[in-house]
Amino acid sequence: KTSAVPPGDSVLEGIECMLSSPYEDSHLQASRALYLIASHDDEARQKIGASGMLVPRLIEMAAQQGLKMRRSMIQVLALTLLDDSASSLAWKSGLGELLFELLQDTDLTVLNHSLMSLSNASRGAKHCQMALALDEEVGLAKYLCELGITRLEQGL
Repeated sequence: KTSAVPPGDSVLEGIECMLSSPYEDSHLQASRALYLIASHDDEARQKIGASGMLVPRLIEMAAQQGLKMRRSMIQVLALTLLDDSASSLAWKSGLGELLFELLQDTDLTVLNHSLMSLSNASRGAKHCQMALALDEEVGLAKYLCELGITRLEQGL
């Protein structure tokens, strides 16, 4: 672990601009930067969640983009969702629907990071209740059991 100071608001503002760009390359570079920031420590993840715009934008982009973008965005979300404020914002921004969609993806990177995102976003009683509500709505637990059986049968 380095002794680098977590990024300030100006860095996150620049990343927000990159995510608002019409160019996919900017989106991928922004997600790489956010991944590095989210990997740093709890304070850095808290700043991402506190930005208010980054988590909803990551969710939106993971739902609409191709495989490369889905992989990149869900990897960032998996780390960012270790922060409670980011998790709260994510659940309010459609995380449940995104995860149910991504858990059906055939790409193992997307699938594994989606499972990690679900686990990280479900920490604590409040967030666990949100995951359970998703289960009631779409049968998430049944789906995850079926997914486990399928993966076992496929030798994954």
